[in-house]
Amino acid sequence: MVNIIIATLNAAGLLEKTLVSIFGKDKIPPHCYNTIVIDGGSSDNTSDVIASYGNCVDYFVSEPDRGIADAFNKGIGLCKPGYVYFIGAGDELVDSLVLERVTAPFDYKRDMLICGRVEVVDIDGSGKITKFEANFTKKSLIWRMSLPHQGLLTSTLFFQQWGGFDETCRFAMDYELLLRAYSDFPLVITVDQVVARWFLGGVGFDVTEEVLKEYLRIRLAHRVAPRTILYLIYAKSRLAYRLRKLRALGRV
Repeated sequence: MVNIIIATLNAAGLLEKTLVSIFGKDKIPPHCYNTIVIDGGSSDNTSDVIASYGNCVDYFVSEPDRGIADAFNKGIGLCKPGYVYFIGAGDELVDSLVLERVTAPFDYKRDMLICGRVEVVDIDGSGKITKFEANFTKKSLIWRMSLPHQGLLTSTLFFQQWGGFDETCRFAMDYELLLRAYSDFPLVITVDQVVARWFLGGVGFDVTEEVLKEYLRIRLAHRVAPRTILYLIYAKSRLAYRLRKLRALGRV
């Protein structure tokens, strides 16, 4: 069983794009999916889009929430035993059965984290596929979010052990949850398969400085390395971002 959780707010057109990637244009639900849409109380035609998919969507909740972390946590509460996959409205699975193929060889009771690859699509339409890491080590998480949630399938047992998402995080609630488990981190199974297309422009887009600050706060809170090292990582990441921005403006 794969539980697919979609958090959305006033994004009916983008939501339909995501639903098409899950169910196809014929709107046929794969038997092993439990699809959950958590809507923050949209004022557009989100409910009409959901209605057009009939019984494809297993749960649809539309009510005000306290942000993405709260929406994700509501979705987790509706999950069936198995794996959990989070996808944003507007992002796409590469095909409707990809999550079934990726999880089929594994057991959620034993294999807690499975990570595939992601095609990151820029606002100009160009795409870049994330690097495949055959031998993932948790130390990579000290430097960056090396398990992008668009490619990550998480066992429901992981949430039972470590809890849900931290609502104080605006951008990096997925990163915080992984670092919360850092001291007893489970084996990560990496799969050389592109799972989804992630279209840039979401909640963390164009606010990189704020995202980097949140990363630093999370790393410090979980003490994953000495403070001096963590501040150096933050400074290096911030400098690299500013240099990229200057190059984009033609000033370097």
